Amino acid sequence: MSPTLIKVDALLTGKTPVTCIRCGEEENINLDEKLDFLISDGIFKGNESEDLVIEIENGIIDFDEICESELSSLESDYHICKNCLDDNIEIEKEF
Repeated sequence: MSPTLIKVDALLTGKTPVTCIRCGEEENINLDEKLDFLISDGIFKGNESEDLVIEIENGIIDFDEICESELSSLESDYHICKNCLDDNIEIEKEF
Protein backbone atom coordinates (compact mmCIF):
# COMPACT_ATOMS: atom_id res chain seq x y z
CA MET A 1 0.00 0.00 0.00
CA SER A 2 2.94 2.30 0.77
CA PRO A 3 6.59 2.02 1.89
CA THR A 4 5.46 1.84 5.54
CA LEU A 5 2.05 0.15 5.24
CA ILE A 6 1.34 -3.48 4.27
CA LYS A 7 -2.06 -5.13 3.83
CA VAL A 8 -2.24 -8.77 4.98
CA ASP A 9 -4.97 -11.15 3.82
CA ALA A 10 -4.33 -14.63 5.20
CA LEU A 11 -6.07 -17.74 6.45
CA LEU A 12 -5.27 -19.36 9.81
CA THR A 13 -6.07 -23.07 9.55
CA GLY A 14 -5.41 -26.13 11.67
CA LYS A 15 -6.49 -27.35 15.09
CA THR A 16 -6.04 -25.87 18.55
CA PRO A 17 -7.03 -27.07 22.01
CA VAL A 18 -9.70 -25.16 23.94
CA THR A 19 -11.25 -25.68 27.38
CA CYS A 20 -14.97 -26.19 27.87
CA ILE A 21 -16.36 -23.45 30.14
CA ARG A 22 -18.90 -25.84 31.59
CA CYS A 23 -17.02 -29.04 32.47
CA GLY A 24 -13.36 -28.00 32.05
CA GLU A 25 -12.57 -30.73 29.54
CA GLU A 26 -10.15 -29.90 26.75
CA GLU A 27 -11.07 -30.52 23.12
CA ASN A 28 -9.58 -29.59 19.77
CA ILE A 29 -11.40 -27.21 17.46
CA ASN A 30 -10.79 -26.72 13.76
CA LEU A 31 -9.50 -23.32 12.76
CA ASP A 32 -10.53 -21.60 9.56
CA GLU A 33 -10.06 -17.94 10.48
CA LYS A 34 -9.57 -15.15 7.97
CA LEU A 35 -6.87 -12.70 9.00
CA ASP A 36 -7.33 -9.28 7.43
CA PHE A 37 -5.23 -6.45 8.83
CA LEU A 38 -2.66 -3.75 8.11
CA ILE A 39 0.94 -3.67 9.31
CA SER A 40 2.45 -0.24 9.83
CA ASP A 41 6.18 0.36 10.22
CA GLY A 42 5.95 2.93 13.00
CA ILE A 43 2.95 4.80 14.33
CA PHE A 44 -0.10 4.56 12.04
CA LYS A 45 -1.42 8.02 11.27
CA GLY A 46 -4.43 7.18 9.12
CA ASN A 47 -7.87 7.61 10.67
CA GLU A 48 -10.00 6.44 7.77
CA SER A 49 -9.14 2.74 7.90
CA GLU A 50 -11.60 0.29 9.48
CA ASP A 51 -8.98 -2.50 9.38
CA LEU A 52 -7.07 -3.69 12.41
CA VAL A 53 -3.64 -2.04 12.36
CA ILE A 54 -0.59 -3.69 13.89
CA GLU A 55 2.31 -1.33 14.49
CA ILE A 56 5.84 -2.72 14.24
CA GLU A 57 9.30 -1.25 14.84
CA ASN A 58 12.41 -1.31 12.66
CA GLY A 59 10.61 -2.96 9.73
CA ILE A 60 10.63 -6.41 11.38
CA ILE A 61 7.37 -8.37 11.08
CA ASP A 62 7.02 -11.23 13.58
CA PHE A 63 4.29 -13.43 12.08
CA ASP A 64 4.78 -16.00 14.86
CA GLU A 65 3.79 -13.37 17.44
CA ILE A 66 0.81 -12.25 15.33
CA CYS A 67 -0.45 -15.85 14.94
CA GLU A 68 0.08 -16.57 18.66
CA SER A 69 -1.96 -13.48 19.50
CA GLU A 70 -4.78 -14.62 17.21
CA LEU A 71 -4.71 -18.11 18.76
CA SER A 72 -4.82 -16.65 22.28
CA SER A 73 -7.83 -14.58 21.30
CA LEU A 74 -9.64 -17.62 19.89
CA GLU A 75 -8.76 -19.79 22.90
CA SER A 76 -10.09 -17.17 25.33
CA ASP A 77 -13.57 -17.30 23.76
CA TYR A 78 -16.30 -19.24 25.55
CA HIS A 79 -16.38 -22.81 24.27
CA ILE A 80 -18.77 -25.61 25.18
CA CYS A 81 -17.71 -29.18 24.35
CA LYS A 82 -19.86 -31.61 22.40
CA ASN A 83 -20.79 -33.57 25.53
CA CYS A 84 -22.13 -30.46 27.27
CA LEU A 85 -23.99 -29.35 24.15
CA ASP A 86 -25.79 -32.70 24.08
CA ASP A 87 -26.61 -32.40 27.82
CA ASN A 88 -29.81 -30.35 28.21
CA ILE A 89 -29.38 -29.64 31.94
CA GLU A 90 -29.67 -25.93 32.74
CA ILE A 91 -26.42 -24.17 33.67
CA GLU A 92 -26.55 -22.52 37.10
CA LYS A 93 -26.27 -18.76 36.84
CA GLU A 94 -24.79 -16.60 39.56
CA PHE A 95 -25.49 -12.89 39.61
